[in-house]
Amino acid sequence: ANSLSQTGTVGAGDVDSSDGLLHLRFVFAPIVQNPALTAALQPYYFVQVTDLTQNLVLYTDFAYAGQTGIPWQSVNTGSSSEIDYTDWQLVDVVGATPGLQLGDQVQLLIVASGSQPGSQYGKVWIDGDGTTIGGINVEGSAAAFVPKNSPLTYTLTYKNGGTAQETNSTVTFVTP
Repeated sequence: ANSLSQTGTVGAGDVDSSDGLLHLRFVFAPIVQNPALTAALQPYYFVQVTDLTQNLVLYTDFAYAGQTGIPWQSVNTGSSSEIDYTDWQLVDVVGATPGLQLGDQVQLLIVASGSQPGSQYGKVWIDGDGTTIGGINVEGSAAAFVPKNSPLTYTLTYKNGGTAQETNSTVTFVTP
């Protein structure tokens, strides 16, 4: 397994001037080979953000190659050398989360692993950590719980955190 662990202190630079809240943001993209093994043997990725000061997990994500419900795209689909990947995924841990405060120590942990047995790989690319993500990005949010037969409203916020003007941009949103 390959892993990355970064620890840092939440500071004034983590406050987004657009809403005055703390934001821990980064983007990641998993890339895993898919040898079509059982779920327990597939390559996988795991991402977790922990507030070490408050002993509180703020964000977690885990998936294995070919897992249903993940927006996997693939190369060499259906072959023994299939590679599954997702587009860049934006993570935005907002300071309204209970416990997160200025001065807290936070840890970003990323683990990617290949299959067992086998030589297939699991990798995760990470980029753009900070209050502003460079380039165009879209954040989506919705209520965590909605009563049966009630409408669910998604809010999409798009930003250009880059230095260049972008034209002819399109947002496509597929509901889960």
